[in-house]
Amino acid sequence: MNMLRPIAPIPVLAAVLACSTGPSTTPEPVSPPGAGSRYESLVARLEAGDFGIDFDSLRYAYVESPRYMPYGFALDELQDSARAALYAGHNEQALQLADAMLDSSYVYPYAHLTAFAACDALGDSARRDHHGYVLSGLLESIERSGAGDSPDDPMVVVVLAEEYFYLYAHGLQLVSQALIGCGGVACDELEVQSADSDSTFHLYFDVSRLMEAVRRQIPPDPERNDQ
Repeated sequence: MNMLRPIAPIPVLAAVLACSTGPSTTPEPVSPPGAGSRYESLVARLEAGDFGIDFDSLRYAYVESPRYMPYGFALDELQDSARAALYAGHNEQALQLADAMLDSSYVYPYAHLTAFAACDALGDSARRDHHGYVLSGLLESIERSGAGDSPDDPMVVVVLAEEYFYLYAHGLQLVSQALIGCGGVACDELEVQSADSDSTFHLYFDVSRLMEAVRRQIPPDPERNDQ
């Protein structure tokens, strides 16, 4: 039985999703990078107001980028500071922190969520709507990558934060998490529940790209002999 029933997003996400058709005011175009990576080129196009961007391509290009941070612990620390700034009403500071996160990873969803909230408070509707559009695009890309309701059809994530953003967007709470195999690839199995129910169900996320990035970063053992 498919347990992925529609769940009303929290108020901030409801406002974000309302902007999913794109900003009402197109930002001023910027010059695309001359010799940058495909990821950087896609980011430049998106920031210039190109709303024909394929968010699947953006996410997967990030994996191949030298900027790739699968777990993004440093971004999480910046996000903690940005959240505190928002709660304190320091919206300019929160926006600066969001921009710093986006410089490192334009697919880090919480950076766009922070920027959306800060721009909304500052009355900058054009930038608010831009970040809302990107958030919606990222979420839809995750959702169409797989049903996520079984190990046979996991959703694909390229950064760990995408898992938690998906839960946040759907009003779900994490109960437990385990690393398992899904048809030969590494998966996170999350036991989750909605705020209005005591019952739990499982979601599955393909984390093979994250695991492969970590594997590549581990120095080879000179004493290991695979011959």
